[in-house]
Amino acid sequence: MVVVSRGALRYVVLRHDGIDDPHYDLMFESPSGGGLATWRSTSWPIEQRTPVVKLPDHRLDYLDYEGPVSGNRGTVTRVARGTYHLGDSGRGDWLIRWTAEPDGLLLEKVTRPEGAEEWYVRPMWPQA
Repeated sequence: MVVVSRGALRYVVLRHDGIDDPHYDLMFESPSGGGLATWRSTSWPIEQRTPVVKLPDHRLDYLDYEGPVSGNRGTVTRVARGTYHLGDSGRGDWLIRWTAEPDGLLLEKVTRPEGAEEWYVRPMWPQA
């Protein structure tokens, strides 16, 4: 495991409603200070291995924003927020750690033989 962030980074989970396919956006501040790395999930909280869809990075404004999305694309409501530490397995996975139960999430990238990428997220429970 490679440590990517030394200090705490911010995250937010937004419920995106008012659209044909309501979902949750899991957004994580990047160590580079760029945008928010974002994945779409059909459920929150994550209680078992769940497929997620990697989206383009979003603006940092979403860390604090709730309300209508431009272009009449529904509304977002915050359901979780806080800080996390980022680790990387060296395979492109994201290891998200915070102090809570579960104590983090593993965003796992699976590359299929034909080159297609799929993402899954699963909770990480505290070690006994």
